[in-house]
Amino acid sequence: MSYFIIISGKSVSALSVDEGFLTPIKRAQSYISSLASDISSLDGSPAYLWEDGKSGTSTEIVYNLENHVREEKSLNASVFGKVISDCESLRLSLRLWWANNNPHAFTDVACVKTMAEVYSIISQQACNCDVITLLFKPNN
Repeated sequence: MSYFIIISGKSVSALSVDEGFLTPIKRAQSYISSLASDISSLDGSPAYLWEDGKSGTSTEIVYNLENHVREEKSLNASVFGKVISDCESLRLSLRLWWANNNPHAFTDVACVKTMAEVYSIISQQACNCDVITLLFKPNN
């Protein structure tokens, strides 16, 4: 089981990440590439997997996020916080989920529209040792 983060939208090429790298979902591992049309129709295109650079997934990025939250550090100062902020200003969607045996796990996420909601849901899930799942669709 692994975490995946997909970032989608017209201006995704303007986004840079300080951890890992972005891979077009059609060129990502087979699990992700098989979801490409579904995710693009839900969140927009182009769509990219935010890979951690180690596993072909986003797992290390999310583990670092969880540790950041549990250590009570500001999410604004985290790599994830910077990306969320950039997604908001560029009007990009960010979908984060834990892939499990549910083929629709990528759709079983809470939709949030503001950074405050993102921080709230992540803090709640991480502090409760729940898996982190969300869909950030900033207000247009």
